This record gives sequence, structure tokens and C-alpha cells, in this order.
Amino acid sequence: MLSEIANYLELLKKTLFLNQTAFLELSQSGYKLALLIVFLAGLSQALGQSIILFINKVSKRRFVFSLLISAIIFTLSFFFLVLSISLTVNFAYHKEESLKSVITITGLAYLPYLFSFFTLAPYFGSFITLSLSLWNLAAIITAVSVVFSLNIYQALAASIIGWLLKQLLKSTIGRPIQELSKLIKKFIAGKTLEFSKQKLREIISRGKN
Repeated sequence: MLSEIANYLELLKKTLFLNQTAFLELSQSGYKLALLIVFLAGLSQALGQSIILFINKVSKRRFVFSLLISAIIFTLSFFFLVLSISLTVNFAYHKEESLKSVITITGLAYLPYLFSFFTLAPYFGSFITLSLSLWNLAAIITAVSVVFSLNIYQALAASIIGWLLKQLLKSTIGRPIQELSKLIKKFIAGKTLEFSKQKLREIISRGKN
């Protein structure tokens, strides 16, 4: 058991450094692990954005529930990308893989987002966000090229088109889901959360007085 866990950890470390062999090996047996990574990545990202909850003075219990809901919504958004990549590769290159395999390799590519909580760091938050996004893109390109047997340029094109298709799906069939997620977040937080910089400054100023 311990040796199996150690093996998985070693493979995950290699995927962080875009090791193709590690992606290929985990694509065969890492389905549950990949879904766990996506959920934890969503939780980490929610934690990195939790300053919004602090400033809006959300209670501790609602704070925890808000983080969990954000992680679940993040995971649902992930499935839009999986579907987009699968459709793109199938249509453009006539290559098919099971949806389970695509979920696995795309989920593994979300590993860099486990570090999203570092975006809480003052002054460097935007830089860290951009770095993690580029790292994630590089991981997705590597994973897609390995599992679908594509060259790096084909994988790059498929990843970019897949991302664009994801945005299209989110803005069309995904719009009701986005609106529902806003209502759920508001319900869990117990209040309407303010996100604009001006509004946040006003809240902070009121708190100091």
C-alpha cells in the first residue's frame, strides 16, 4: 500500500515537470486521482480568492461552505474543458479516446493549480495566477500529445481550440449553470458578495472607522 502511494506521488511529481511517460502511465489508472486533483485545485483556487470572503465579513461556517461550493463549481467547469478537448481532437484529427481517459489526463494537467492558494500573496498574486495558467496549459498540451499520439503543434492547436470551445459552451448552454452558481454562492455566503475594487475599498474603509 505504502509503495503504491509512493509510486503515485513520484509519478505526480514527474507530471509537474511535464514528463510524458508519467502522463501515459497515470492515464491508465489515475481516474479517481485526477478528479481529486481537480477538486483540490478548485479548493486551493477558492482559498486564494478568499480575501473576498474576509472583506465581506462572511462567518466561519459560511466561509468553509463557500470554499467547498467554489471547488465543486470549479470541478463542473473542468468538465466543459474535457468535453471541448475531446470534441476538438475527434473532429480535427479523427482520433478517439474514452471520455474517462480524457478526464484523467486533463485532470492531471490541473496539478499546478494546487498552488493557487499562493495567489493570496500581496503584490505577486497576478503574476502567480498567470504562471499557473501557463503551467496548466503546458501540462494539457503534453497530456493531449501523449494520450492522443499527436505532435506538439497538433496538441497545442487542439488545446487552444478546446479552450475557446469551452468558453463558447460556458456562454451558451453553461450560462444557466453560471447563474445558478452565483445564486448558490450568495445563499451560502448569506449575503451578496462585492467583487469590484471600489466596493471592496469602501467596505474596508467602513471597517476601519
